[in-house]
Amino acid sequence: NNTEKEGNKYTERMYQSSNEKLTKQQYVITYGYKFVVCLGLLAENASAQNLIGDRGSIPKLSKLLNTLKAKGDDTPKTVRWCCLSLINIIHENPPNKREFVIQSGVTHLTDILKIHASCEEVFHSALALLLIIISVDPHTKMNLANVRQNCLSYGIFDILNEGKKKHVNNAEIHKMTKLVLDLLISDWS
Repeated sequence: NNTEKEGNKYTERMYQSSNEKLTKQQYVITYGYKFVVCLGLLAENASAQNLIGDRGSIPKLSKLLNTLKAKGDDTPKTVRWCCLSLINIIHENPPNKREFVIQSGVTHLTDILKIHASCEEVFHSALALLLIIISVDPHTKMNLANVRQNCLSYGIFDILNEGKKKHVNNAEIHKMTKLVLDLLISDWS
């Protein structure tokens, strides 16, 4: 908690000392991705992932994704780094994956995929994060079938097909899209 308070004080000082007249939200969007990158880089092993998850980073990153989706196309760099950091924090860490789902992360993620379907880097990063979330994981203590069903109810099938059309020449996006679609229908086959 003291570390969080010190971090907030530092951010506030940086915000106040900025020569530009930015709102707090603009400041976070303009410079916040650097903090997000650092957070993702810290999640280099399981104990660091647990520590980052236990300190409340996942609700904050989920809230940031929600804020960024409201901004639309103004924020692709921050959205991309937020997704990449979440990949590091969630990968092979069932409690963190579960927390992301609880924090409405899948809803925010599908919205991000829809909003940024034309931005190849963001679409790729968000798709990779979605793949990690819905992948079969015997240690995850949540109903992945429900998570997949929610993805389908959010219109992920149409979103992914639109993304494939916009990135015709990107074999990696096509491969990941096929993997996601195969996972989504695996519960019914």
